[in-house]
Amino acid sequence: MRDGYPPTVYADPKRQFRYEVEQLWLWTAPEPERQPLNSYSLGPDWMTSLDHTELVDRRKTVEVVIDVLTGRAPTNPARSVHAVRTNQAGSSPQRVREDQAVALRCSIKNNTASAARLMWWRLPDGSIELGRVAAHDDMNLR
Repeated sequence: MRDGYPPTVYADPKRQFRYEVEQLWLWTAPEPERQPLNSYSLGPDWMTSLDHTELVDRRKTVEVVIDVLTGRAPTNPARSVHAVRTNQAGSSPQRVREDQAVALRCSIKNNTASAARLMWWRLPDGSIELGRVAAHDDMNLR
């Protein structure tokens, strides 16, 4: 464990990320208080955005992913969970994919220039597809 963060134990970056999520989830709440992790997948841009962002450190991103996967994010005012819209106008409809997944995002950091956001899809079965980590004004999500 390096500075309270799981060590690198897998050469496969996706497997390593899932390990980090599981370990931090286990470490951050006692078992009787631990909410289960929702089923999740990694979207096509997830690992690239995670590995190439200088917006926020990886541990903070993983902590917010855990908030999303446990359902805590909507109840945390610092996360400010909201819909990703079809355009920048606040009154535009929420973005929905062909498979009926809906686009959501929340704050990773607040009160900083280009504050980092976590974007994901909530699939019709309730599972989560992690989309990307991006700057506040970046709405690209596929």
